[in-house]
Amino acid sequence: MKKQPSVENCDVNLLTLPAGETAVPEGCSISPDADGTAFQNLKLLGMGGMGIVYEAEDQALERKVALKMLRTPYRYNRTQVNKFIKEARLTAKIDHPNIIAVHHLGYNQDCGTYFSMRRIKGETLQKILRRLRSGDADTARQYTVRRMLNIFVAACNGVAAAHQLGILHCDLKPSNIMIGDRGEVWVLDWGVARETGDPVTAENSVEGTPAFMAPELLCGKKSAPDQATEVYALGTILHCMLTWNEAPVDLSLPPEELQKNVINGKLLPLRRTDNANQLQQELTAICRKALARDPEKRYPDVNALLTDIHNYQDGFPVSAYSRYPFYRWWKLLHRRPLIPIACLAAIVTFTLYHFSGNLIDYTRDKSMLRQAEYNATLADSLIRQTRMQHLQLSDPDGNTDIMTVIRDFHKVQNGINLAMLEIFAAFDALNGASDAAVKSFMDVRGSVMCKHLLRLQMLSGDPLAPVRTLEKIRQRREQLLDFGCESDPELQKLVARIDSGCAELFIKNRTLQPWQSYSVTASDGSIRSADLGDTMRLKLPAGGNWIAFTGSNGEKITAFYHSIPGAQLRLTLPERPAPPGFVCIPADHWQLQIPQSEPVLKLLPEYLISAQDVKVMDPENSSRHAVTATQAKKYCLDAGKILQKKVRLPSELELRKSLTVYPGSDPGKSFYGAELPAGDRLMFVRGSNGNIRIFDTAKNRSRALRQGDTAVFRVVIE
Repeated sequence: MKKQPSVENCDVNLLTLPAGETAVPEGCSISPDADGTAFQNLKLLGMGGMGIVYEAEDQALERKVALKMLRTPYRYNRTQVNKFIKEARLTAKIDHPNIIAVHHLGYNQDCGTYFSMRRIKGETLQKILRRLRSGDADTARQYTVRRMLNIFVAACNGVAAAHQLGILHCDLKPSNIMIGDRGEVWVLDWGVARETGDPVTAENSVEGTPAFMAPELLCGKKSAPDQATEVYALGTILHCMLTWNEAPVDLSLPPEELQKNVINGKLLPLRRTDNANQLQQELTAICRKALARDPEKRYPDVNALLTDIHNYQDGFPVSAYSRYPFYRWWKLLHRRPLIPIACLAAIVTFTLYHFSGNLIDYTRDKSMLRQAEYNATLADSLIRQTRMQHLQLSDPDGNTDIMTVIRDFHKVQNGINLAMLEIFAAFDALNGASDAAVKSFMDVRGSVMCKHLLRLQMLSGDPLAPVRTLEKIRQRREQLLDFGCESDPELQKLVARIDSGCAELFIKNRTLQPWQSYSVTASDGSIRSADLGDTMRLKLPAGGNWIAFTGSNGEKITAFYHSIPGAQLRLTLPERPAPPGFVCIPADHWQLQIPQSEPVLKLLPEYLISAQDVKVMDPENSSRHAVTATQAKKYCLDAGKILQKKVRLPSELELRKSLTVYPGSDPGKSFYGAELPAGDRLMFVRGSNGNIRIFDTAKNRSRALRQGDTAVFRVVIE
């Protein structure tokens, strides 16, 4: 055999051939080439645009192979021969089960350049789709969606293996996917394949089928293919598999209009031609992402596309479909059907998430609003109970038992805490809701809830409680508070007062005289004084505030307020000075100190009480102050007849308040100006049922009256 020059070093573009094309006759043999390889019994298998494929017997290995060679017009064309050799070498590089193995590359004087491959038997995906589209029932039963996905995954695996070697197929379409008789899948025809980085030249231009090419290649935005264009081509194949269409666009259109539709993304709808079963939304979402017009919105590579396909097959969430938490739970329940039946209610609730767009958002918002309304209703009930308990605690009846006061105070504290939990639960239930839903709730219930929450904290007695609560609302849902302030001016003013860190004291003066000036001593030790004049409102800093009012005759009246930021307090100054020997106790705050208990804030109505112990004239001992309960009662009756007013013994709460000592109290006197008992004393007080009890100043508690008890006493004028 005459040795032929190397194809790559051939110095001619086209050798002289007889007119017309000659093919190797069937049944002939190819004489051995330079390597001694010979093939016999050639049978024509198929013919393409550039190449022709034969079945032959490899004499050396005694096996059947497929021989691919160039058709006669291109057999000695340098450009086509170089592309042919490149196809053989690139295909041989890809060692993968889904790529046909190349056995031998050679040159023969009879047929020119050729290469041998594994002989495979099967049919292309294009033929299968045609039978499905024609309504072949047997083919439809055999090639279900699951089987089609397995074929697609196998093809993607072959393409991904090529990409790892830097090889791009550049002409992926159903006619280049073959399915073997035993279910094997091969990616065929690597004739226009390119290596990553190959320059685009006149001889090395981009080739492909327009119906399956990426829009950016057709419109010229990209000059060379890459993995993004390969992903698009695989998306077109998946589109055909799901819809049974021959291509993702109408092939009957003129070429110019067909390319325009591809560039503009006007593809055929993703639905079966027989309108039988609806396609899974996850599959359509995967296909749409692979076919996105913008390369940045596609899968970054074939492996990412395969990951979503595998996730769909294995029942895991698909990244291209839904990001809602319920979707992931739904997939989990499909994978683990033995999850406790208790989750069934949640599954039924969230089945509405299968709806798309606004319906999903609407359903989610309604669910959140229902939960928020439920918590708000519970909070309203707790708020009403807490307010009733606080009113009982602030009952003007001074005869209330001390233990009852303590019990009511703890009830108020517990009610505040429970109401806070329900209100915050209502706010937390709106996490993730739309702005419209949050604003709707705040307009109807939310702003009222915020006001209740902040005002309840003012009842707790803790000066920092409203500030902490307001800060917690801002940290959790600042937007929620903003919506509430927009819809409710009262809430906006309340928030501003709390932010100021002060309480407001409104003064009601029955007459402008005789009270002329005032001084306020704050808990931090600061003192400020001013003329009273027409001032009817004072700003009090958070914490304890001791206020002294001075009259024109030098008489003083004092009041104590435990200020909480945002609170509005009221003080009514007495109409006239207290009678000689009496002090006026205003209706202000009072910290009731009980051993082994937190201080309780108590509010008693204004009353007059004797500034010192009453001295009862005893015929037998004029210097004796301690008397019996009967003598104390008789004194009250006699004094009442003389003063034409009701004179009675003080309750334990009234006596305790009149003897309270705060910082700044005069020596030997209480904060309100009453004389403090000298040493340990027994004093008469009125019990809750009107009977007389003994208050022991040494033990700081009261007890029942015993026979023979004597004590000192003070009186209250009503």
